[in-house]
Amino acid sequence: VPQLGMVRVDDKELVMADIPGLIEGAHIGKGLGTQFLGHVERCAGLIHIIDGNSKHIIKDYKIIRNEIRAYKEKLGS
Repeated sequence: VPQLGMVRVDDKELVMADIPGLIEGAHIGKGLGTQFLGHVERCAGLIHIIDGNSKHIIKDYKIIRNEIRAYKEKLGS
């Protein structure tokens, strides 16, 4: 379940959604992928947070980007 929170920037309030991590194959429904990607689709912007202790940071980033793009092309741009 995405965790929602309010963030105030200057005089504006934004809703931030913490979406659980995506795995390879999420765009075809692996795990809870399509449910999570449905939440991503409603977001105006995305910030990817990747585990800094990972031995494969670039690969992890590319998996996220590829899954988002495979789910819906316009989200990956």
